Amino acid sequence: MNNIKYSNSVLINLITVSLIPFLIWGPFFPDLIVSVSALFFLIYVSKNNKFYFFNNKPLIIFFSFCIYCILLSIFIAEDMMLSFESSLFYFRTGVFSCFILYLIDKDKNILTFF
Repeated sequence: MNNIKYSNSVLINLITVSLIPFLIWGPFFPDLIVSVSALFFLIYVSKNNKFYFFNNKPLIIFFSFCIYCILLSIFIAEDMMLSFESSLFYFRTGVFSCFILYLIDKDKNILTFF
């Protein structure tokens, strides 16, 4: 069972580190990696009650800025759908940065792969 847990950890590290080479092929693959990683990290955090990853000042400021951009899209933008398209999914970048912090806390060797 420990082998399976270790292989999952290596697979997650490999997928996350592959973000940089996938930048060559365009925006789809990096966006997919960021979105899926952020989604899996949110599931992991909610399942294990480890919300302390989100308890840092820069991330709270970033999420406040995301909420501010969404509210501006609702109340001020002339073309609301176009404005939502550009501002609605900024929060996944903040969640992905928390995921990277989690990976660094878990395995210090991941920095050598970046």
